Amino acid sequence: MVSASSGGDDSNLIRATLEWIADAGINGLGVLPSAEEVAADHRSKAASVEDAINSVIAWRTTYAAGTGFITGLGGIAAMPITIPAGLAASYALGANTAAAIAHLRGYDIHSEQVRTMVLLCLIGEAGGDP
Repeated sequence: MVSASSGGDDSNLIRATLEWIADAGINGLGVLPSAEEVAADHRSKAASVEDAINSVIAWRTTYAAGTGFITGLGGIAAMPITIPAGLAASYALGANTAAAIAHLRGYDIHSEQVRTMVLLCLIGEAGGDP
């Protein structure tokens, strides 16, 4: 049986995880640059905002494939560590991509509304089905 207090702990864990994903995606983490840096880098090399967005998407797709490959190198023995690490990297990269695109479109990526939309982008189309 689950006590009422454990529900609060689960809620806090979920909230903390979502905050971590949004922060990592927007502000960067380790080798992952901030969304503003990603947007500026791609915009400086593109003829238009649309070209910069396409470039972000293409580059991040390649980056995600490489991340998946690297986290899979440990094999079955390392799965208890590599699966959570791979998921965390995937969500952070997805949030970073969405935030970079939002920044290229002129949105304030540090506002609560845009942070929420960045996280909702990670749900995909399934999040909108009734």
